[in-house]
Parts: sequence; structure tokens; C-alpha cells
Amino acid sequence: MIRQFEPKDQEEARTVVLEGLREHFGVLDPSLNSDLEDIEASFIAKGDDFYVAENDGRIVGTAGLLFGEGRARIVRMSVAQSRRKRRIATALLEQCIESAAQRGFREIWAYTQPEWPDAVSFYSGSGFEQVGRDEIDIHLRLLFVSKTHEKRDLIDGLRSGRDALLNAITGLTEDAASHSPAAGRWSVLQCVEHVAVAEDYLLSQIAAATRSPVPVVHKERESKILERGLDRTRKIPSPDVARPAGRFQTLSEAVEYFLVSRQRTIDFVENCAEDLRALLTDHPIIGKVNVHEMLLMMSVHPHRHAKQINEVRSALGS
Repeated sequence: MIRQFEPKDQEEARTVVLEGLREHFGVLDPSLNSDLEDIEASFIAKGDDFYVAENDGRIVGTAGLLFGEGRARIVRMSVAQSRRKRRIATALLEQCIESAAQRGFREIWAYTQPEWPDAVSFYSGSGFEQVGRDEIDIHLRLLFVSKTHEKRDLIDGLRSGRDALLNAITGLTEDAASHSPAAGRWSVLQCVEHVAVAEDYLLSQIAAATRSPVPVVHKERESKILERGLDRTRKIPSPDVARPAGRFQTLSEAVEYFLVSRQRTIDFVENCAEDLRALLTDHPIIGKVNVHEMLLMMSVHPHRHAKQINEVRSALGS
């Protein structure tokens, strides 16, 4: 359990931090750790935050969060040696990010020594980028939005894609929907069949996702997914599992199938309490992706084929 520091945690929290430092440095300089003598006064009373991870009634992890001009900074991140590799540091980091976001911050920093590979690897693996250094530490920064905002944005994107597809077929007759504009090109019915079956399949892949010990963050790839998914000039072949095969007799039937699947996707995002970037699954074209990336692909997919439907309708004059 991650919670705000309380005065009764003082000795245990101080011990967790000092033991971590002693493990790394061997010898401690008391003058460098005066803030740990009274955590309440050093952090909470000054308007900053300090969090602890509690397990079986014991403090097993800590993280301080300092608020400055335009940024928040993580300090005193430490996990008891016997409790590592259990996502405790990740949970503390997530709490710090959410707390910073609630105060209106959009970036969070951490300083650590390059000779501390576990710390560097943890922050880098969590999406931090090195932006500078001084004579002792490297400076790492994470730009973020809160989980609440990210979830809202995903749901908005899923609804937007749904609406784009519905708008593209507005006023189309069943007869016109079944006609292809040319040999080798899909009809509108085939386009919607593809979108509907792909939605169902990708959602099944999300249901089969496995958990990663730490979030797998690819911010650049997330941006490319949105950019390339909407770009109809880039041809993306359909995987066999989603190719049109006459599964639906009518456009109405295909649309209804898609709407049910899309609502299931939205419900999943609304109800999932886990870090979507720490859930890994397989995409039939890209390969290994996290669930956040999969949902981004699912959100833009109907937009892409709404454009295709408009092209088909234009060619048919329908």
C-alpha cells in the first residue's frame, strides 16, 4: 500500500533510505542526510510530499516529492533490499506522478549518479530522458499527463473513431454498401467487416496480456501510431485474421457487431485500474506492444477506414 508519510513512520522510513544509501556507498556522511532526521518538518511542513510503501505493517519503500517552479522532483526513492523486484518502486513513482499532476505539474525530475545502474535503469525504463548533468548526478526528466487524463483521452479517442465510422456510412443503402468500386478494392461492407473483426480480435489480445515488472514506455512510438494510423497514403496490409470473408450479410449487422465490440473496449479502459503500459500483448503486424499502444491503434483504426469508405462512396457516386 502506498500512502502519505505519517509521523509514526519516521524511524522506519529513515532506516529504509539510509540502508539503501549504505548498500551503495558503504559509508554514510551524516551531514548529507539531515532531512531524514525529521521527515515531517523537512517535507510535509514545507508543502512537499513524502510517501511510504507499507507491507505487512512495515515500511518497505519511500519517495519524497519536492515542488519547485514549473517542475516536481523525486528524492529519497528507496526500497528495502528484501522487497525489490515487486513493483514497489513503480507504485511509488506512479503515486508521485499522479500527485504532481494533481498540482498542475507536467514534468517530474530525478537526479541520480551514473554509477548507480539500477537507479538509472529504473528511471530510463519508466520513460525518463537524460536532459543534463552536474559534477555528481545525471538529470532525468519525465513529461507526463495524469492517468486520469490519459484514460479520458483514450476513451475520447475510442468514441471519436466510432463516430467517424458511423458518419462515413450515414445514408448508405445496403445495396450500395455491398458494391466494390473496382476489382481488388473493398466494398463499404467489407471495410466495416474488417474494422469490426479487428476490434474484436485486438480486444481478445488485450484480455490475454501479461504483466511486465515495470511499465514499457515508448513515447515516440505512441506518437507514430497516431500519425501513421491516420495516414491513408501509407498502405498497411490487413492481417489474415481481420480480412473480409463474408462474415456479415448486411451492413447493419456488421455495424452492430462493431458497436458492441467498441463499447466493450471503452468499458475495459474505464474499469481497468492497472498501468496499461505494464500490460504486454501481441499485435498481428507490429508484434510485442503494451496495451496503451494497442488502444491507440484501436482508436485510430476506424478513422482510417472512414476515410477509405468515403473514397469508395465517391468512386461509386453513393
